[in-house]
Amino acid sequence: MVPPYGGAAGRSDEEWQRAWELVTLSVIRLCRAAAGHMTERGGGSIVNITTPGVHQLIPATALSTVARMATTGFAKYLATELAPRGIRVNNVLPGWIATARVSELADAEAAERRIPVDAIYEQQTAAIPMGRFGEPIEVAEAIAYLASSRSSYITGTNLRVDGGWSTATAL
Repeated sequence: MVPPYGGAAGRSDEEWQRAWELVTLSVIRLCRAAAGHMTERGGGSIVNITTPGVHQLIPATALSTVARMATTGFAKYLATELAPRGIRVNNVLPGWIATARVSELADAEAAERRIPVDAIYEQQTAAIPMGRFGEPIEVAEAIAYLASSRSSYITGTNLRVDGGWSTATAL
Protein backbone atom coordinates (compact mmCIF):
# COMPACT_ATOMS: atom_id res chain seq x y z
CA MET A 1 0.00 0.00 0.00
CA VAL A 2 1.20 3.49 -0.87
CA PRO A 3 -0.14 6.98 -0.24
CA PRO A 4 -2.67 8.11 -2.85
CA TYR A 5 -1.88 10.27 -5.87
CA GLY A 6 -2.52 14.00 -5.50
CA GLY A 7 -1.31 17.37 -4.26
CA ALA A 8 -0.55 18.71 -0.79
CA ALA A 9 -2.86 21.63 -0.09
CA GLY A 10 -6.14 19.81 0.36
CA ARG A 11 -4.90 16.87 2.43
CA SER A 12 -6.31 16.19 5.88
CA ASP A 13 -4.33 15.57 9.04
CA GLU A 14 -5.45 11.94 8.87
CA GLU A 15 -4.02 11.53 5.35
CA TRP A 16 -0.69 13.06 6.40
CA GLN A 17 -0.61 10.83 9.49
CA ARG A 18 -1.29 7.69 7.40
CA ALA A 19 1.47 8.64 4.97
CA TRP A 20 3.88 9.29 7.85
CA GLU A 21 3.07 5.92 9.45
CA LEU A 22 3.22 4.00 6.18
CA VAL A 23 6.34 5.55 4.67
CA THR A 24 8.45 7.13 7.41
CA LEU A 25 7.78 5.39 10.69
CA SER A 26 7.89 1.97 9.05
CA VAL A 27 11.47 2.69 7.92
CA ILE A 28 12.45 4.17 11.28
CA ARG A 29 11.12 1.10 13.11
CA LEU A 30 12.81 -1.34 10.75
CA CYS A 31 16.15 0.52 10.91
CA ARG A 32 15.98 0.60 14.70
CA ALA A 33 15.39 -3.16 14.86
CA ALA A 34 18.09 -3.93 12.28
CA ALA A 35 20.67 -1.66 13.92
CA GLY A 36 20.39 -3.56 17.20
CA HIS A 37 21.09 -6.90 15.49
CA MET A 38 23.83 -5.44 13.33
CA THR A 39 25.54 -3.90 16.35
CA GLU A 40 25.64 -7.35 17.99
CA ARG A 41 27.14 -8.82 14.78
CA GLY A 42 29.75 -6.08 14.49
CA GLY A 43 28.33 -4.22 11.51
CA GLY A 44 26.14 -4.40 8.46
CA SER A 45 24.35 -2.45 5.79
CA ILE A 46 20.88 -0.93 5.70
CA VAL A 47 19.53 0.00 2.27
CA ASN A 48 16.26 1.92 2.10
CA ILE A 49 14.24 2.30 -1.09
CA THR A 50 12.78 5.75 -1.62
CA THR A 51 12.31 8.03 -4.66
CA PRO A 52 14.24 10.51 -6.78
CA GLY A 53 11.33 12.78 -5.86
CA VAL A 54 13.36 13.75 -2.80
CA HIS A 55 15.71 15.58 -5.20
CA GLN A 56 13.35 16.43 -8.07
CA LEU A 57 9.70 16.82 -7.10
CA ILE A 58 7.21 14.60 -8.91
CA PRO A 59 3.85 16.33 -9.39
CA ALA A 60 0.85 14.97 -7.47
CA THR A 61 2.84 12.68 -5.17
CA ALA A 62 2.77 15.01 -2.15
CA LEU A 63 1.93 12.52 0.58
CA SER A 64 4.50 10.01 -0.57
CA THR A 65 7.24 12.50 -1.44
CA VAL A 66 7.07 14.56 1.75
CA ALA A 67 7.14 11.41 3.89
CA ARG A 68 10.05 10.04 1.84
CA MET A 69 11.95 13.30 2.28
CA ALA A 70 11.73 12.71 6.02
CA THR A 71 12.82 9.11 5.53
CA THR A 72 15.82 10.19 3.47
CA GLY A 73 16.81 12.76 6.10
CA PHE A 74 16.47 10.14 8.82
CA ALA A 75 18.73 7.73 6.91
CA LYS A 76 21.39 10.39 6.40
CA TYR A 77 21.31 11.24 10.10
CA LEU A 78 21.35 7.56 11.08
CA ALA A 79 24.31 6.90 8.78
CA THR A 80 26.51 9.27 10.79
CA GLU A 81 25.29 7.85 14.07
CA LEU A 82 25.80 4.18 13.14
CA ALA A 83 29.05 4.47 11.15
CA PRO A 84 31.25 4.06 14.27
CA ARG A 85 29.50 0.71 14.86
CA GLY A 86 30.38 -0.50 11.36
CA ILE A 87 26.82 -0.05 10.08
CA ARG A 88 26.29 1.70 6.77
CA VAL A 89 22.96 3.32 5.84
CA ASN A 90 22.15 4.25 2.25
CA ASN A 91 19.13 4.91 0.06
CA VAL A 92 18.30 3.73 -3.44
CA LEU A 93 16.07 6.09 -5.42
CA PRO A 94 14.40 4.21 -8.29
CA GLY A 95 12.91 6.38 -11.01
CA TRP A 96 10.50 5.23 -13.68
CA ILE A 97 10.82 1.48 -13.27
CA ALA A 98 8.47 -0.96 -14.99
CA THR A 99 6.45 -1.86 -11.87
CA ALA A 100 2.84 -1.96 -10.73
CA ARG A 101 3.35 1.27 -8.72
CA VAL A 102 4.47 3.15 -11.83
CA SER A 103 1.42 1.80 -13.68
CA GLU A 104 -0.82 3.08 -10.87
CA LEU A 105 0.81 6.53 -11.02
CA ALA A 106 0.51 6.66 -14.81
CA ASP A 107 -3.16 5.62 -14.67
CA ALA A 108 -3.93 8.23 -12.01
CA GLU A 109 -2.13 10.99 -13.90
CA ALA A 110 -3.85 10.05 -17.15
CA ALA A 111 -7.24 10.14 -15.44
CA GLU A 112 -6.52 13.51 -13.82
CA ARG A 113 -5.27 15.05 -17.05
CA ARG A 114 -7.92 13.26 -19.15
CA ILE A 115 -5.44 11.90 -21.63
CA PRO A 116 -4.61 8.33 -22.68
CA VAL A 117 -2.21 6.50 -20.40
CA ASP A 118 0.03 5.82 -23.42
CA ALA A 119 0.62 9.58 -23.63
CA ILE A 120 1.87 9.57 -20.03
CA TYR A 121 4.33 6.78 -20.84
CA GLU A 122 5.52 8.63 -23.94
CA GLN A 123 6.05 11.87 -21.99
CA GLN A 124 7.87 10.12 -19.15
CA THR A 125 10.08 8.13 -21.51
CA ALA A 126 10.97 11.35 -23.37
CA ALA A 127 12.09 12.90 -20.05
CA ILE A 128 14.53 10.05 -19.32
CA PRO A 129 17.92 10.64 -20.95
CA MET A 130 18.42 6.89 -21.37
CA GLY A 131 15.13 6.80 -23.34
CA ARG A 132 13.46 3.95 -21.48
CA PHE A 133 11.94 2.86 -18.20
CA GLY A 134 14.22 0.89 -15.92
CA GLU A 135 13.78 -2.76 -15.06
CA PRO A 136 13.34 -4.06 -11.50
CA ILE A 137 16.59 -6.05 -11.81
CA GLU A 138 18.50 -2.78 -12.28
CA VAL A 139 17.21 -1.56 -8.92
CA ALA A 140 18.00 -4.93 -7.35
CA GLU A 141 21.60 -4.74 -8.60
CA ALA A 142 22.05 -1.29 -7.03
CA ILE A 143 20.67 -2.59 -3.73
CA ALA A 144 22.92 -5.64 -3.87
CA TYR A 145 25.95 -3.41 -4.46
CA LEU A 146 25.16 -1.15 -1.49
CA ALA A 147 24.51 -4.18 0.72
CA SER A 148 27.79 -5.81 -0.27
CA SER A 149 31.32 -5.35 1.02
CA ARG A 150 32.20 -3.75 -2.35
CA SER A 151 30.60 -0.56 -1.00
CA SER A 152 32.30 -0.73 2.39
CA TYR A 153 33.25 2.97 2.38
CA ILE A 154 29.85 4.29 1.29
CA THR A 155 27.32 5.52 3.83
CA GLY A 156 24.76 8.31 3.95
CA THR A 157 24.34 8.25 0.18
CA ASN A 158 21.32 8.49 -2.11
CA LEU A 159 21.91 6.38 -5.23
CA ARG A 160 19.61 7.43 -8.06
CA VAL A 161 18.61 4.58 -10.36
CA ASP A 162 16.54 6.62 -12.79
CA GLY A 163 18.25 6.69 -16.17
CA GLY A 164 19.28 10.30 -15.58
CA TRP A 165 15.69 11.52 -15.11
CA SER A 166 16.25 13.51 -11.91
CA THR A 167 19.26 15.33 -13.31
CA ALA A 168 17.58 16.14 -16.63
CA THR A 169 14.05 17.10 -15.57
CA ALA A 170 13.00 20.59 -14.65
CA LEU A 171 9.53 20.69 -13.17
